Amino acid sequence: MKTLLFLLLGLPVLCLSASAQSLTSADEVLNNFFKAVGGKKALMAIKDLSYEGTVGGNTPLLIKQKPPFKSLNVATDATGKVTYKQIIDGKQVFTKVGDNVVPTNPVDAERSILNAFIMPELYLAQKGVKLTLAGTEAINGKQAYKVVYTVANGSSSWSSYFDTQTGLKVRSVFPGQDGAVWTVEVDDYRDVNGIKLPYHFVAGAADVRVNKYQMNTGISDTEFNVQ
Repeated sequence: MKTLLFLLLGLPVLCLSASAQSLTSADEVLNNFFKAVGGKKALMAIKDLSYEGTVGGNTPLLIKQKPPFKSLNVATDATGKVTYKQIIDGKQVFTKVGDNVVPTNPVDAERSILNAFIMPELYLAQKGVKLTLAGTEAINGKQAYKVVYTVANGSSSWSSYFDTQTGLKVRSVFPGQDGAVWTVEVDDYRDVNGIKLPYHFVAGAADVRVNKYQMNTGISDTEFNVQ
C-alpha cells in the first residue's frame, strides 16, 4: 500500500514527448516535449482530465484532474469498496487508506499539490518553481536529459528524465517522506484526441495500466472538496 500511495502522488507528474536534438536548458527540453505531444496551445486547452485503469492488474483505479492543481485519486477492491482516496484541492492534501486518514508532511504536501496535474510543467512557473537542466544520464540503456525542479523556497526538489532521442519523459524521481528515493517509470504513449498520453506507469512493485482517458467532460470543482 505504501508503494501505491507514492505512485498515486507521483502519477500526476508523468508526461509526454519531443524530438531529437541537442538541448542546453530546461526550458528547451520542456518546450520540445510540449511541441511533440501536440503543442502547448492544445495542452492548455485541457480543462479537465480523467483516466481509468488498474494497479497490479486487478485493483481498479480512477483519477480525475483539473489544472493547475486539483486531483482526485481513488482505488477500490473487487467489491467496489474504496481502499485508497486522495484529494488535492489546490491548497491542501487529504489522504485516506481504508478507514484511516494518513497525514502528509508540509514538504510532501506542497510537492503533491504542484504535481496534481499530469502535465505539471505547464503550470509550475505560477508557483515560482525553478527548473534546471542537470546534464544527461543513462536511463534503461538510453541517454536522457535530467531536469531538476526546486520549489521557490528551496525546501524540496524532484527530477524528471526526458529521452534525448524521442523527448519522451521516461522517469521521475521523488524523495520519500521517510528519506527513501521513489522512482516512477513511464512508457506506452498513445494518441488521445491529438495529444500523446502515457498508458503505463511503474513505481516499485506497483504496475499501473491505463485503460481509458477522457478530456473536457465538465468535471465539477466539488469533486475536489477535501473531506
